[in-house]
Amino acid sequence: MRLIYFDFGEPRIVYGSAASMLLKGHEVYIVKQNNIKSFKKYLMEVEVGIEGCTEKAQIPLIDVPIRFSGGKLISEIYNYVPQLKEVILSMNPDILIVGSRHWIIAKKIANHLNVPLIFWQTVVPGIFKLPVFIKYGQLYSRIFTAPLGFIYNLLVAQLSSYVITNDMKTEQIFKSFGISNVKTIWPTYTRFLKKGAYSEFMKDKEGSDITSWEIPTDYVLSLITLEKGSHSYKIEQRALNFLKNVAIQVPNIDFIVIGASLKDVEKPTEFEHLKNFKLIGRIYDDSQMAELYRNAICVLCPIYIPGFSNRLFEAFFYGKVVISPYLVNEYYVGLQSGTNIIFTNDSITAAKIIKNIMLKDYVKKRIEEEARKYYLRNFSPKRHAEDLEQIIYHIVSGKDYVD
Repeated sequence: MRLIYFDFGEPRIVYGSAASMLLKGHEVYIVKQNNIKSFKKYLMEVEVGIEGCTEKAQIPLIDVPIRFSGGKLISEIYNYVPQLKEVILSMNPDILIVGSRHWIIAKKIANHLNVPLIFWQTVVPGIFKLPVFIKYGQLYSRIFTAPLGFIYNLLVAQLSSYVITNDMKTEQIFKSFGISNVKTIWPTYTRFLKKGAYSEFMKDKEGSDITSWEIPTDYVLSLITLEKGSHSYKIEQRALNFLKNVAIQVPNIDFIVIGASLKDVEKPTEFEHLKNFKLIGRIYDDSQMAELYRNAICVLCPIYIPGFSNRLFEAFFYGKVVISPYLVNEYYVGLQSGTNIIFTNDSITAAKIIKNIMLKDYVKKRIEEEARKYYLRNFSPKRHAEDLEQIIYHIVSGKDYVD
């Protein structure tokens, strides 16, 4: 099969899927926007699998021009629909896969080429997250914007050949509105080999300047994305306060937090005096991220936003002991506290768990082994490719999907 993906802003997920299908013998391409003047074709080298046992893949990319005016991004992809049609027509694709960002363009091309269009909606935006955003984020405007976004995605889903999602509740919601061709497919994690590749995707060049010699020997790792003005800022600040409360109770262990720096927090003075609490800012280099994960005692994930969390997904890729609130159990399958993850909503209990992991190495190794098994069972490239192949087979052949 020849597949063309339109990048929908989730590089770990999109490139993981493309690499999985490429390794299974399919021909794949990814269409994405970039700050260039004309079309550009090149290869992006990635690796998929699990930490310590990965396979490399070179994914063909087609960059479409964008430009900036007054500091704002102006998409020119709409101006290139005729050229895109010509380029994609020459590839003779069997399937187009797209998110909501470029769905209209992809739909026009799919109709022109008479090929099926798969709509990849990672999660329904705003609906079941709305109470959290209002209660903790005080984002009252979401009361109006969330339903509008949902209606748009519902219409897009109805007009697509098939819908895939990474979220079980999203599948349930779509099916409750009469959309039967929808299925949850677990993604597979992608590690980018080119230095700074992830920062290019995120359009953010500012990162941490921490060096390896500054990393302590024993530490708990966390990822909190604090960005002032973001719709999730107050919720992430709540998660950061949870980490702070745990760190206070375990003063002999360091806590490293990726994604936040002192200049990002609401009250920096509350963190400045904590000697075992290190806010190291954003890191986009995957080799540096890998080093941080490899050497961590465990990964503490205080997640308060409903939905499939990429943070948990990433921690399982590295085979780490994960400590997380019970909330995530609603969006993953097969999690068992004390076996492949540890659940707690309480900072005092989290501190006790970390101390226990430090004292009992056999407990840590057992959970890490089960975490790796869990990832391979649910998120391996082989599992993802086989699940997606079944859906493509259903679309192309018209035969019933067999779960």
